[in-house]
Amino acid sequence: MSVVQIEANWTSFQSPAAASVYRNRYASDKDYLEQIKDGLKDLEGLTFRGPARREDENLGYMGTDANGTEFRLLFFFRTGEWNYTTFADSEPLSEQAVQELRSRYESWMQQQGLLPEQVEFSVQNGNILRWDVPDTQNLATGSASFQEGSVMLQFDASGTLSDFFYQITWNEYVTTELILTKDEAFKQVQAGNFQQYVPFQPGDVLYVNECNLDYIYDTKGFYQPVYQFSGYINEPDNMWVCSIPAIAS
Repeated sequence: MSVVQIEANWTSFQSPAAASVYRNRYASDKDYLEQIKDGLKDLEGLTFRGPARREDENLGYMGTDANGTEFRLLFFFRTGEWNYTTFADSEPLSEQAVQELRSRYESWMQQQGLLPEQVEFSVQNGNILRWDVPDTQNLATGSASFQEGSVMLQFDASGTLSDFFYQITWNEYVTTELILTKDEAFKQVQAGNFQQYVPFQPGDVLYVNECNLDYIYDTKGFYQPVYQFSGYINEPDNMWVCSIPAIAS
């Protein structure tokens, strides 16, 4: 970072001495994946074709639905999220269709244990059925399991499911760990100890305008605290962000 000038202008805040660590209940859970496959197979009359396809750390499955339409099911191993799609365009839904489809798929998710008790249902843009989990507050000091995220469903012109975005994560409390202060984390930024995909150039000015204590998943499905710094390089249009692991080594 000797070739880069750093201008820090972020608002100071009192960082905690320790923070909670969580783990995704379904991370790397192949039994859960089989449950989803079997459940969707029965629900939509799916026929799976061939072995799973590895896509980075994720698994993809192909096949046809009850109408013979091609589909893809992609399972994200780190978070337990998954996406089903037939790649068909979605169509607007009538009020009657909304009621009937909501009842059908809400009941199925409840039977599968996929829908938390606290969710908010809405219709987005006239063609998306959506269930949202209310945001969880104070993760750093929490000690209980929680869910976050949303589910979004879309349907094609025949009323057949075309997209099922299951993006709810189920997180369980693991432990509480001592963490760095925000100032200690910023020293890591100053030392260049973070991933930078586009290399800095001599004379660059890095403006760091914000710092927050946030959470991200690691490669094993642990939901860990990080300090997220953001700003821009040289010009406001050239946005920049980095995450510094918060747990003290």
